[in-house]
Amino acid sequence: MALSADCAAEKEWLADFAEVQARLPFWLSPLLRPRMLFLPRWWPNSVGAWSYLQFVFIGAGVLDAPDDVRHYLVAHEYGHIHGNHTVLHFLYWLGALLLILVYVGQLHHVPHLTVPGLVALLLLAAVTFMIGLPSLQREREYQADAVAALLYGRSAALAGSLWMAEKTGNLSNAFRQSRLRRLGWQS
Repeated sequence: MALSADCAAEKEWLADFAEVQARLPFWLSPLLRPRMLFLPRWWPNSVGAWSYLQFVFIGAGVLDAPDDVRHYLVAHEYGHIHGNHTVLHFLYWLGALLLILVYVGQLHHVPHLTVPGLVALLLLAAVTFMIGLPSLQREREYQADAVAALLYGRSAALAGSLWMAEKTGNLSNAFRQSRLRRLGWQS
């Protein structure tokens, strides 16, 4: 029985993901093994790849992308995991959950600030600041691109990033152009 085109493509993505992890191990792998998941074809934004916590999500619109693009996307998203960028998501939700748990019992009277509440609030504020600060957002993308270049070479990373910029229509975006220039693009 022949594999479907999507299934065969998914195997290539998973093989590249395993290779990336073997070449650049993640320090938390024994606890939070990075995993790759494939989004269904009906997913609203099918052209792209995203990382969240230890997961890399691959949109159906990139499954049949050229090898350089696949290598770039796998390594770039893994770079976010390896660089602990996705830990910020965990800390954000931890802070939100702590804040809810601390104050859920105080709904019937005026809440007062407790030490656990203050810790949760400070954690939430710090992580929100770190996630939202544009210079830190840019630096995380530069770092993930650098991981892709380290693992597959600058030309493959540039080809992948350029393909994604064209497919998503953000080639004219100044930040995307700065990322491309760091990979060797000359406009």
